[in-house]
Amino acid sequence: MRTSRPIQIPSLSNPKLAYETGVHIGDGTMVVCQNSHYVIYYGDNRNERPYFKNVIIPYLESLYGFDKMKLRNFQNTCYVRIYSKNLVKFKSEKLGLPIGPKDKMSLATIKIFSKNKQLVSNLIAGVFDTDGCVKFNRKKYPRLTIGLKHEKIIRYLKFLLEDSFGIKSTFYKCEFFDKRVDKKEVCWRFDINGFENFEKFMAVIPIRNPKNIERANNIIRLGANHADCN
Repeated sequence: MRTSRPIQIPSLSNPKLAYETGVHIGDGTMVVCQNSHYVIYYGDNRNERPYFKNVIIPYLESLYGFDKMKLRNFQNTCYVRIYSKNLVKFKSEKLGLPIGPKDKMSLATIKIFSKNKQLVSNLIAGVFDTDGCVKFNRKKYPRLTIGLKHEKIIRYLKFLLEDSFGIKSTFYKCEFFDKRVDKKEVCWRFDINGFENFEKFMAVIPIRNPKNIERANNIIRLGANHADCN
């Protein structure tokens, strides 16, 4: 039996907690089995190791008082696993995050951080850094996309982005075949299109994933060149 690690309890008004909760919504899960309680975060070992090493682990250590956390690997996956009944209890009881499958995710979790713009921006940043992407569309305009399997959650995030920062987006349903589970899956997405909305997003949403930052900086440079040509 694993003993429960003591944790420090962060304030619900802490922007770092809002960001880390966004990360949990995207790439985290909680497990309770027999005498084990743990939280685990997954990432792509091919391009997200710097993000886990330099952002996620320091945030977890700072927020909850952990130290010497290890980044582990399994095939193409990197992950951080924390055995702590106290952490599971805090996340499930105070933040409303589900134990087990995340299809039971509640809007109550999001609403905890909808009280002010700083919390909203950090929450959205955490979701974007784990379940978002930066790319160009076919018309050579930037597109920022966030996708989740929870329709209510993604709709509410879309609402918060527009209500708090005036950033409009396009919402839609996406069906795809997931090779990992060998079946068709459904997710819900919203796209933020065009240089104007892209610049607004980058000005107020403090993304931290080096992969996303690099792609965004490339678009910023292309945007500057685009403006010079007009």
